[in-house]
Amino acid sequence: MRTFIAVFGNNIHRLRPYVASLAVITLVTIGSIWAAVFVTGLQQTRAHVAYVTSDVASAPASSEQITITPVSTAPSRSQLMCQRYDASVTPQADGSLAVTTLRGDDFAQLVRMLVANPNAELPPSGTDRGTGVNVVGFLMMFLLNISLSCLIPFAEDREKGMLSRVAETPASLIAYLTANVMLCLLLMTPELVAIALMELAGIDLGFPLATFAGLMLVIGLLGTALSLLVHMLIRKSDDASMLGSAIVMLTSLFSGTFFSMDGTNKVVAAISNVLPQHALMDFATALQNGTAGAQIGSLVFVLVVTAAMAGAALVILRRTYLRLS
Repeated sequence: MRTFIAVFGNNIHRLRPYVASLAVITLVTIGSIWAAVFVTGLQQTRAHVAYVTSDVASAPASSEQITITPVSTAPSRSQLMCQRYDASVTPQADGSLAVTTLRGDDFAQLVRMLVANPNAELPPSGTDRGTGVNVVGFLMMFLLNISLSCLIPFAEDREKGMLSRVAETPASLIAYLTANVMLCLLLMTPELVAIALMELAGIDLGFPLATFAGLMLVIGLLGTALSLLVHMLIRKSDDASMLGSAIVMLTSLFSGTFFSMDGTNKVVAAISNVLPQHALMDFATALQNGTAGAQIGSLVFVLVVTAAMAGAALVILRRTYLRLS
């Protein structure tokens, strides 16, 4: 316990020169919560459709569920990929509607139904993201990056050779590592406080505070495990931080934390499905829909990946610095 308290307090002191940069990323992360609430409101519109016709007056009217934009020529595939439109609809001579979309046959059928009756009442989809799921998705990348930033003291100790001295002292190396991990989790407190204040102000964020705390804990442990592994593989702290940030950014984008990857390119979907962030989003969606038990495997997968990365980091640490104290 002595080692833990000493290292934890010392690490907080060592982060003082980085207060400004940590404050910036914290403010951006809190801003992402507001962005998630805003995006959830926009998602009430199910589709943005280009209606291909030479007669603008013949185009169906838009509604809260669908936005229909008359166009003279069908949008290109690149416009669909950039999500300028979710689909293009071309009326046929026999009265049917030809729908072009990158989001799969189910979405195409949804578009046909809404174009035929823009005010149709549709059953809620189990994959629709509510405010809580969007908040978790928007927080994900920023919290993972915070986990990279908070291991600055550990990275400096390793790069400057201090870690080998710690390993040779009677102090517990496990306590030393635990202090670094706890610092990472502590730095996520401002986001949790911001969520609590928003809920007290009457803003519906989708999940209770305890649920957010649990999910943020899992994200923090995942990010810390990744950070430890990257810093053990790469000695220079700046290079390790850059690699870690690149990994976090790319995997977060491919896993669909900001928007669902359902119905996208099969290769992209396959990559997304094996990423822990995607599994955690699946679990958050199940929590939203009250079916968490059916998706418990997704949470277990995230914890297994976290444990595997942490275990690999410890193996490298043990081989590098003899044995754990």
